[in-house]
Amino acid sequence: VALSPTGLSVGERNFGDPGEFMTFLKEELSRRSDKKAFLTPHPDIAHGLVVQTLEMIKACGAQSVALVQVQDPEDAQPHGEVRPAQAAP
Repeated sequence: VALSPTGLSVGERNFGDPGEFMTFLKEELSRRSDKKAFLTPHPDIAHGLVVQTLEMIKACGAQSVALVQVQDPEDAQPHGEVRPAQAAP
């Protein structure tokens, strides 16, 4: 599940309405034996909305939700080096 400023998406399917997303995800999870989900929030999304979305995914039947951060290719470090996290201001 991707969370962007324009809404939620799963694969190529976009959802502007949270109710539509929840209906889709409940049906999708009911067909799967593995009820794990992954959430990838856009960096500009407020933490409160990320937490709300995590709770929404769990309410749809996910047994666990992993928060995944995708690195922008422009920010990639050479030779797979890991950049240390920055402290919040």
